[in-house]
Amino acid sequence: MKGRILGAAMVVVGAAIIILLVSVLISIIIFVLEAIALLIGIVLIVVGVALLSGKGRMRGPRWGWTPPMSGT
Repeated sequence: MKGRILGAAMVVVGAAIIILLVSVLISIIIFVLEAIALLIGIVLIVVGVALLSGKGRMRGPRWGWTPPMSGT
């Protein structure tokens, strides 16, 4: 009887350890994916802001056209 109980206990403990490891792995994967998504979002925001703010500045010298800001 002792052997059976010990075997069953070992199976239960083994299953619990496997479940814990799998859940930890899943949470780590989700965390990494979230970090990647956050980085992509930050990069997109920075690129968008740079494009929006840089449009007026870059157009002038490139096309040889100066914006009508000076009083002359």
